[in-house]
Amino acid sequence: RLRRELGIDFVPVVLGGIVPFSDYPALKEMGVAAVFNPGSHVDKIIETLRELASRKPPADLDELKAGYAKGDPLALSRLITAVQRGQALNGWQPPKGGARVIGVTGAPGVGKSSFIARLGKRLRQAGKKVAVVAIDPSSPVTGGALLGDRLRMMTGEPDERFFIRSLSSGGSSGGLAPHCEDVVRVLDGFGFEFILVETVGAGQGDVDVRRLADRTLLVLMPESGDAIQFSKAGIMEIADAFVLNKCDLAGADATEGQLRGAVGEERPLWRVSAVRDEGLDAVADWLLGL
Repeated sequence: RLRRELGIDFVPVVLGGIVPFSDYPALKEMGVAAVFNPGSHVDKIIETLRELASRKPPADLDELKAGYAKGDPLALSRLITAVQRGQALNGWQPPKGGARVIGVTGAPGVGKSSFIARLGKRLRQAGKKVAVVAIDPSSPVTGGALLGDRLRMMTGEPDERFFIRSLSSGGSSGGLAPHCEDVVRVLDGFGFEFILVETVGAGQGDVDVRRLADRTLLVLMPESGDAIQFSKAGIMEIADAFVLNKCDLAGADATEGQLRGAVGEERPLWRVSAVRDEGLDAVADWLLGL
C-alpha cells in the first residue's frame, strides 16, 4: 500500500532474517518478492536481486519530464536513473539553470562526506537549494558499490530542498562516474542553486572534477602529507581552496604550516572539524559570495 501511495510500486520488497518457512506463502501473498534466511549464499542473493531489478519496466519519459517540470523530486530521481542507464531521451535536454557546481575532493578517510553534510546544512540555513552527487568506488571484483556516503549526509528530518544522489564510479578513472556531467545538468535544470560533487577517494592524478566544477575544494587532514607532498603537481594544482578537516586532531598546526608554505597565501585555507561542527561558517560564506 505504501509503495502505491508513494508511486514506487515497481520497487521490489525483500526480507532478511529468521523467518519460518511456513510464513513464506503469506509473505509472498503480501507482496514480498524474496526472503533470505541466515546462511543464504551471497551469490544467490545477488542473482535474485539482479533478476528482480531486471523486471522493472522502462520509465515513461513523457510522464517523467512532466513531473520534472513541475518540481517533483521522485520524477527527478527516476530521470537521473534513466540518464545513468543511457536510456534514450528522444532529444530532451534539461533547461539551463544557474547552479554553482562545487567539487569536493581528497584522499580516502579525510572526512569529505561528513564535511559536505555540515556544509550543505549551512547552505540550506542560508535559504539555498542544495544537491549532492556522491561518487562511490566500484568493486574491481563484483562491480558493485556500497553507495554509503549518503548515510553520513542524511541527518535530521527529510528536506526536499536538500537532495542527495549516489553514483557508482563504474571503474572510471579520474575520480568521477559515468554520466556524472549529465546528472549534474539534470540537477542544474531542476533549480538547485548549489551542486556539491564529491569524488571518490582521490589520488594525485584524479583531477577530472576540474572540468565539471566552477570551484574545487580539496579536503585534507592532519599528517596527510608534508611540504614535498603538497608541492606535487596534480590534485594540489586544481584546488581553488583547501579545507583542513579533523583539525581537532594532533598535528593540525604542523600540517597547516607545511600546506601554507607549499601553496602560498593566494588560495583560501580553512581549519574545520566536521565532527565538532566547527569552522564551517567561513567556508559557506565564501561559497555564498561567489
